[in-house]
Amino acid sequence: MSWLKIIGISLLFTLILTFPSILHVGSSFIGDGWDNYQQAGYQAFVGKSLREGQNPLVHTNFWRYPIGFDFSRAFDSYLAIGLGGILSTVLPMPFSYNLVIYLLLLLNGVTSYYFFRKISDNTTLGIIGAIMYGFSFYVLSKAGSHANLIFIGAVPLIGLSILRIRSDMPTSKKSLTLYAITIAAILLGAMQYIIMIGIQLIWIAILYLLLYRSDIAMLKEKFSKHFTTWLTLIVCSLTAFLLLFNAQLSALLSGNFIFFARAEVLKHATPSITDFFLPNSYLTSFLLLPFPHSLSDSSIEKVVFFGYIELVLMLLFFVTSHARKLKLFLGLAFLFPFLLSLGYGDYNHFFLLPYRFLSHIFPFTGIAEAGRFAVISLFIMSIAGVLFLQKLRFNNKKILLLLIITTLMLERATVAFPLSPSLHDKYTTIVKGLDGNAVLDIPINPYYGRYNMLSIYYDKPIVNGYIHWSADGTREQSFLFHDSYLSLFSCSENDPVLTSKTEQEFQTVINQQLHTLLRDNNIKTVVVHKDDKFYHTICTNVRQRLATFFEQTYSLSSTKNTGQQQLQDTILEAKPKVSLYFPSKGVFYLDGAYFAPSQQADFSISLNNSPLEEKYEFVPGPDAYSRELIPKQTIKIAVEAGSEITIFSKTLVRQTAYSVWYRYEPEGNEIIPLKEPFEKVYDDEKATIYSIN
Repeated sequence: MSWLKIIGISLLFTLILTFPSILHVGSSFIGDGWDNYQQAGYQAFVGKSLREGQNPLVHTNFWRYPIGFDFSRAFDSYLAIGLGGILSTVLPMPFSYNLVIYLLLLLNGVTSYYFFRKISDNTTLGIIGAIMYGFSFYVLSKAGSHANLIFIGAVPLIGLSILRIRSDMPTSKKSLTLYAITIAAILLGAMQYIIMIGIQLIWIAILYLLLYRSDIAMLKEKFSKHFTTWLTLIVCSLTAFLLLFNAQLSALLSGNFIFFARAEVLKHATPSITDFFLPNSYLTSFLLLPFPHSLSDSSIEKVVFFGYIELVLMLLFFVTSHARKLKLFLGLAFLFPFLLSLGYGDYNHFFLLPYRFLSHIFPFTGIAEAGRFAVISLFIMSIAGVLFLQKLRFNNKKILLLLIITTLMLERATVAFPLSPSLHDKYTTIVKGLDGNAVLDIPINPYYGRYNMLSIYYDKPIVNGYIHWSADGTREQSFLFHDSYLSLFSCSENDPVLTSKTEQEFQTVINQQLHTLLRDNNIKTVVVHKDDKFYHTICTNVRQRLATFFEQTYSLSSTKNTGQQQLQDTILEAKPKVSLYFPSKGVFYLDGAYFAPSQQADFSISLNNSPLEEKYEFVPGPDAYSRELIPKQTIKIAVEAGSEITIFSKTLVRQTAYSVWYRYEPEGNEIIPLKEPFEKVYDDEKATIYSIN
């Protein structure tokens, strides 16, 4: 089969297995709405840097402003960000990101096809192997969020290279080209895969030496005969490795490489043993809907399902008449990474699992998500399945193989492949046009991938920013968590502001310092995001702190020409307070006021912090807990320039909707403008934008 045909078939498989993403390729991101935004942000940042003629692989403060971080250590896969960066120089998001997902899946299909066709000498079996491995459940799940981990094509390329080394022409031009492509695929792929491949190759070498001793002399002869060629290849590979991973190696040798406290990740993100034999609900396929699913929670890290067809084929390989030595070799080659992939999570209590002893030893310290070792087991399993099918001999074999292809595709076809919104909204365009060097997004969350993508739309640095743990140290986190009170705007049920009156009173001091901090660092835009968990209980503390940080005072304008005006809004997690400022001397008519708190609350009115002398009363309104001001249309108050009237309650209320009707007729010439530390620029159901003055 020509390479154009196999590319076409792989592309067709890609579009089928990610359907309906092709229908939304320019309007939605492929993925579940979490780490896919982080990965898209990486790619867009590289594209932005390239368009501006800058090197992206240096220190930047585009995220984690103003401290910044070393971008060359903050991603995991040159191939994913390189492809995405180049494409995003000419194509918009999310189209360029989705194209990268398609290309990476396509490459998996093509590389897997060539390997499995080689070992089976059969085109149809090559396609079956490509589906089983190149489009495995593991790979498809990574398309849901981990673009850096999609490409596993280096593994079948290594298989092809090993076969080429054993051939009669191990150093021909064709062979050397294959080696070069293989080395490039390894180095440009995910760093974790480099570690996994290295570990597995050592294990394979040990098994080979033990089981195939007769081949040792032959291999020695090949290496000695072409020693210069092999040495050149090794030197070039090491040089490329040092160039690509210089930043990581320097940090490792200097002690600055970050090994995040990954114990909890290892404990909770490790798949259970049932995840290998039952589908995880993260991906829901048509064919598997009636079948039982894994008991573990829905998680991208727990999608390691081998597949029912694949399991049957592997089992048949080991119980049929293949060479015992080959079965032993493949069985042990499969078992080692499989045991590593079991980690020691909540579901695996066997005390002799290898990762219990290895997780604190380098390089295993860099792979807390132990389930990812399954990518090696899947490859060995696919080899066993294809070799079994190759040995079958009967008249209608081709019909069986086509039936297997159909079943494998149905097994993987999802009800609806995950898609997430582009995030490009009206408010992001408004932020882009505002003054200031950077943007503060609230709630504070340095692990929220959406902020990465939003910064691209803002075209401005942000104080947050989700970066790879290996570059996320104390210095990179200092502005958010150590040098300011910004961390108080992280969602937490343990925030003392929820229970301590002292903390609530101290909030005024915190607000003053934060306003100064933002101005000093030219962070002139604050975006409060309301479309995630902002209204959940866990974010009550953030809503409460925001209510005082952005406590609004209305500076009133004359209503002589317009007549009665109305103010209305909703106050969250605060003691309700509406302040009216008068820039000029005049007469103010408080025609009416209506407050609808979510609980019982009494309201009062003050003029310049003193009780209002005019007679008034708040009486029960038509709704539960609501209060209406009486008398209506009759309260007339003389105000001076700079005066302030406040309608307030001393009760902390979760939510208060209000409306105030008024007229204001200035009489004096003196004007004292209100000097607010901020201005509300925009507000909708997704976000509120404030400009810091």
